[in-house]
Amino acid sequence: MFQFNSTQFDERMIGVDLVGYAVLPSGNTIQDYTDLISYLENGDICITGGILELQEHAIKPVRLLTVEILDELTELQRQTGIYANEIGNKELREITWSNICNTAVPSKDLQMLFQKVKPKTYRDMVALESGIHSTFRWQNGQQGYFDVDKFIEMTTTNDFKIYPCFTREDFYDYMIENGVDCVKAYEAFECIRKGYAVSVKHDEEWMQLEIPEGIKNVAKNYRYVFPRAHCIGYVLGYAKLAYYAKVDGKMFSRVVFGKK
Repeated sequence: MFQFNSTQFDERMIGVDLVGYAVLPSGNTIQDYTDLISYLENGDICITGGILELQEHAIKPVRLLTVEILDELTELQRQTGIYANEIGNKELREITWSNICNTAVPSKDLQMLFQKVKPKTYRDMVALESGIHSTFRWQNGQQGYFDVDKFIEMTTTNDFKIYPCFTREDFYDYMIENGVDCVKAYEAFECIRKGYAVSVKHDEEWMQLEIPEGIKNVAKNYRYVFPRAHCIGYVLGYAKLAYYAKVDGKMFSRVVFGKK
């Protein structure tokens, strides 16, 4: 088990929480890291330490992040008797972007983007969700800043219409479709997701990539590209919450917004 020091509430206090797991080098056990051993509140032994300490010992952390949507879905299935994993395609087909926005669960940026674009399919919603999490050239280092109009302007360029790459996997798929060798496509995929297309430091490495020019032009918009799988998870979570809202609005309001 793996835990971090936490000073969220008081910088003078250290909290101990289970936040993931530690992968140790082959042949080693936790007893080989006496300077990193600690204990959770229940007495279980665990690894602790900062990023630099873990790197020094070649320990790989696997962090488990809490997702509020999952907590809400868990509580809604308890209260309604409708299991979230039993909400299938038939039920979700009836959920639209408007139903999702009406829950007020997605970020304001995503709600605004949905309202302007009006996505028709789940594929469209996944693409737009990715835009909220990716980092773009025009943001100029402003974390958390998303320009809806700039994003829409990007998606209406000729190159983007030919290669609509919203997620990092979109880039890989279009390269394969255009006959790029899978090894070279993966190398380019890694460069694109890391923002090499807009990096002066990696300009020479970027220019040597043998991929279609149109894909390169699309990649020049991105400093970081979000993965598709995460977006699918988010959108399905939104859709299932919207389904609960339609089935039992009062219970949805009580669980999600704390209204009685």
